[in-house]
Amino acid sequence: MAPEVGGLLRRLLGVPDDAVRADVPHHTELWGDLCGWYRFSAHPTNPARFTIGPGAQVVVRRGRLMVRALSPIPALARGFLLHPDDVQDRDAFRVELPWFGIGTGRVVFSRDPGGSVAAFHLEFAPLSFEKPRSTREREAQR
Repeated sequence: MAPEVGGLLRRLLGVPDDAVRADVPHHTELWGDLCGWYRFSAHPTNPARFTIGPGAQVVVRRGRLMVRALSPIPALARGFLLHPDDVQDRDAFRVELPWFGIGTGRVVFSRDPGGSVAAFHLEFAPLSFEKPRSTREREAQR
């Protein structure tokens, strides 16, 4: 409900929707850290688990960074392009979700104290996906 309520309030107040920014550069040197499998950290009985599946994957496809859910729903499994969203925060992105009726939404990666990517979080849901610790440890050893 939060995205719908937010969209309704924006329209009532005359505030434009957030849009994908063209002025924020891609930092391809970070993509290797972001790519990988992420576990959906919701409780097993959470109904969102049936829609999203067990997790998500961040990949580079055709030279573009994407996130895709491991979902039986084709639109979620195809994935969404990750567009840089903040000049000051290289771990903040925006995805376009017009067919869900919510325009765009932020995807923000978080890091553990050692600087490894630990998870990503969806602003519009709110949902979090955790990168398994064993994966982060292997990446840190490289």
